[in-house]
Amino acid sequence: MPARSPHAFSRRSLTAGVAALGAVTLAGFTARAEEEPGASPDASPSTDHPTLLLRMNSGLVSSKPELQLTAVPDFSLYDDGSIYRLGPVIAIYPPPALPNLTRMRVSANAVEIIREQARDAGLDQPNMIRNPTMHDDFPPTNFLFNTGDRIVLSSAWGLFADVDRPPEWDDATYAVWQRLRDFASYLTNLPFNLPNEALLEPEMPIDPERLQIIAFDASPDRPSSSGIPDLDQPAIPWPLSTPLAELAPFDDAVVSGLAGPRCTVVTGADARSVVEASRQGNLLSPWIDGDGTYGVLLTPLLPDQTGCEVVEPA
Repeated sequence: MPARSPHAFSRRSLTAGVAALGAVTLAGFTARAEEEPGASPDASPSTDHPTLLLRMNSGLVSSKPELQLTAVPDFSLYDDGSIYRLGPVIAIYPPPALPNLTRMRVSANAVEIIREQARDAGLDQPNMIRNPTMHDDFPPTNFLFNTGDRIVLSSAWGLFADVDRPPEWDDATYAVWQRLRDFASYLTNLPFNLPNEALLEPEMPIDPERLQIIAFDASPDRPSSSGIPDLDQPAIPWPLSTPLAELAPFDDAVVSGLAGPRCTVVTGADARSVVEASRQGNLLSPWIDGDGTYGVLLTPLLPDQTGCEVVEPA
């Protein structure tokens, strides 16, 4: 492997990296260590919200913006011991309007055990294992690891796939891939891998405390690539007093295929009202507000996520 060189992470590049782990596929990397991030103020604990310590997310093979915009990371660990995971998904179509978000809380000792396992897997140094050309249908698994003084990003193809070793991988690459595969399995089965006393609060499905809402015009002339909304389905009445037409315009490149996208973040009673309304339908349901009909994409926001934020290129 080539020697690593230091490279300082700006706040903007960190934001782009976190967004990549939450939404888009990291593919095409060679099997090598990338430039190591330098010290970042974003790695230091914050006094007003929990600090993200570790994130794992399986990348999306779909480029459809509607699916990217509703994606939730598979695993997120914070310095207060809270862990958010993507719970089991009902095998129905259309799927529910909201993903199954779960939360548990573990002890400070368990947090350190998980972090030590991450170090043993090599996540304190960046590792990017490329997607073999013969298996481009499997997504990568992406990791963010907060070492305490820097943020390290890694990505490895096919950790959850039952595949043979690609012939182009050397022994060193395969060893890295095996360690990351074992660690991904460890996180997936985490409640069974920790001491009984480590689990302070059991894993339970939760309603999001903060919710990102992206609304766009339901135009028959500009249907979305995923068929959202399906105008043949019963419509959901918009429950808030703020009209969908008056939400702030949202011009991130990922929503370029949607008609007039707008975005807002709701909390508290407003979030609960939207969540309750969403249960009347599913991901494809149209929403009506006054005389307008809209597609609405709902995404739970985790403690480190801002929402409605356009991520500029690093």
